[in-house]
Amino acid sequence: MADQPSEFRGSKYELKESQKEQYKLTGMLTANHKFGDFSLSGTVGIERFNEDQSYHNSVTTNGLRVPSLFELNNSVEAATTEAYAKINAKRINSVFGLISADWKGQVFLDVTGRNDWSSTLRYLDGSGNVSYFYPSFNGSWLLMQTFRDYLPTSISFAKLRASYAIVGGGTTPYLITSPGTYTYYNLFKDDYYNSGSYAYFDFENKNLGAADLKPEKQYAIEVGVDYRMFNNRLGLDVAYYKTNTKNQILELAAAPESGVSNRIINAGNIQNAGIEILITGTPVQTKDWLWDVSVNMTHNRNKIIELTSGVDKYKLDAGGDETEAWATVGGAYGDIYTEYAFKLDDDGNKLLNANGGWIRSGESTKIGSIQPKLLAGFTSNLTWKNISFGMVIDARFGGDIFSGSYNYGMANGVLKSTLNGRTQETGSLARTLDDGRVVYDGMIPDGVFDAGVKNKDGIDMSGMSY
Repeated sequence: MADQPSEFRGSKYELKESQKEQYKLTGMLTANHKFGDFSLSGTVGIERFNEDQSYHNSVTTNGLRVPSLFELNNSVEAATTEAYAKINAKRINSVFGLISADWKGQVFLDVTGRNDWSSTLRYLDGSGNVSYFYPSFNGSWLLMQTFRDYLPTSISFAKLRASYAIVGGGTTPYLITSPGTYTYYNLFKDDYYNSGSYAYFDFENKNLGAADLKPEKQYAIEVGVDYRMFNNRLGLDVAYYKTNTKNQILELAAAPESGVSNRIINAGNIQNAGIEILITGTPVQTKDWLWDVSVNMTHNRNKIIELTSGVDKYKLDAGGDETEAWATVGGAYGDIYTEYAFKLDDDGNKLLNANGGWIRSGESTKIGSIQPKLLAGFTSNLTWKNISFGMVIDARFGGDIFSGSYNYGMANGVLKSTLNGRTQETGSLARTLDDGRVVYDGMIPDGVFDAGVKNKDGIDMSGMSY
C-alpha cells in the first residue's frame, strides 16, 4: 500500500461519463369528414422538445494506493472531479396543423403548417427571432384511377406529384447568448515589478454572435412522375427538385486582434437543383424465384447565390497541402483553390520561365470542385423460396479530391507517371553535351514563355514556345 507519491507519479485512473437526455411531448386532436366525392381530415397539435447534457470526469492523482483496485478513493493523493449537469440545454415549443383532402381517391392535397419557438435564438435580454413559421403543400394525381378506361392494360400505375415545403431551424445552444460576456481565465503574477497578482479575463465564447440572428429556412420544390408497367415489373420514377437554403447559420473567421475566433452570420442563399431517376424492374418472377433490380441516378448542381454583405467566399473546414475548399458566390459549395496552380495567359496557355519551368499563379485560383457530376446506385435482390441474396453498388462520377500521397509521389519521382522524359524509351529528347556525348533527358514543356523572358542572347521570347 502506498500512502505517498510513488514511482508512478503522473499515472492515473480516470472515470468519464457523459449523458444526453431528450424528451418530446406531443398532443394531437384529429377529425375526419366525408361529403359526396370529397374526404377531409384535419389534425392540430402541440409539442415540446427538450434536450440537455450532463458530464462527469473524475481522475486519481499519482497512481493507486492498492495496485489493481480501480476505485477513485484508492488514489494516492486526492482525486479530482469535474462535473456539469443540465448543460447545453435546448428547448423547442411548437404548434402544428395538417389538412388532408382527396377527391374520389384520385386527387390528393396535404397542407401543413408549423410554428416553432426555439430557445437557441433567444438573447440574454429576452429578445431574438425565436419564433418561425413554415408551411408545406403536397399534391398528387393518380392518373391510373382517373383514366382507367382509356389507358392500355400494360400500364399498371401512373401518378403525378408536386410539392412545396419550407423547413425552419435554430442553431446550437448558447451560440449567440455568450458572446460579449467575460469569464475568468487565469491569474497573472507580476514577478518583474513585484506589484502583486492580477486576475485576467477572456471572452466566454470565441464566437462573436450576430446582433439579429435569424432562423435558417430551407425552401424546397419538387415535381415528379411515377410510371409502372406490366403488373409493376417495370417502373420509372423521374423527379426534378430545387432547394434554396436561406439565412444558413455559418461561422466566419475573425481577425485574431478582435479576441474572438469566429463571427456568426446568416448566409444569404445556397441552392441545390437537380434531377433524380429511378428505374425498377423484375426480370424473373416464378413460383420459387424472384429477382428485383433497381438503378437510381442523381445529377445535382450546387450554387452559392449569395453569402452575406461584403463576403463572397467562405472557407470550409477542409483541404490539404497548399489547397483549400471554399464556398464561393457564383460557384459551388466545395470549390478547390490553390496558389500553386499554373499561371496562364489570356488564351489559356501555361506560362514558362527562362529555364523552361512552369510558373505558379501566386494567387488563389480555382482548380476543381468536390461536387460530383453524377451519383448512381444499383441494387439487386434475388429470392429463392425463403432465402434472399442482396447486393448494393454505389457510384460517384466526377468531383475532385486532393491526394497527398499522389502529391508526394510526383514530387519525389516514385510514381510511374513521372518516368516520362527520363529516358529515350519514355520519350526523352536527345541532348549533346560539350564532350560530344549524347544523353536522353530532355523534354519540351507544354506552354509559352512569360512576358519579358529573354534567352541568354538577350532575345525576347515572350509568347514563344519550344
